[in-house]
Amino acid sequence: MATEFSYNQGDEYKFERYISADDVKRFAEIVGDLNPIHLDVELAEKSFFKKRIVHGAFLAGLISKVLGMDFPRQGTVYISQSSTFKRPVYVDTTVTVEVKVTQVLV
Repeated sequence: MATEFSYNQGDEYKFERYISADDVKRFAEIVGDLNPIHLDVELAEKSFFKKRIVHGAFLAGLISKVLGMDFPRQGTVYISQSSTFKRPVYVDTTVTVEVKVTQVLV
């Protein structure tokens, strides 16, 4: 049974997640994206980024976790996502996912 949406414009939720080298390795193996920029320390040091970076899809998945489990509530399904990566996220970094209600349509 559906419940009423009880959130207001400006309501927000934040979630922090440490992304370890092991997390990145497991994600790479699961999805099959073994791009060395994510996994190979020596190659990454010679790259534009200078360090290994986290997969963009891994980061997008954290948004799915927040929307599907935390905010607005468990069981929520969202139908669209557009991502722009302005800076790299390095392996062994803590990221924050922030979700904010910008508009409520009734």
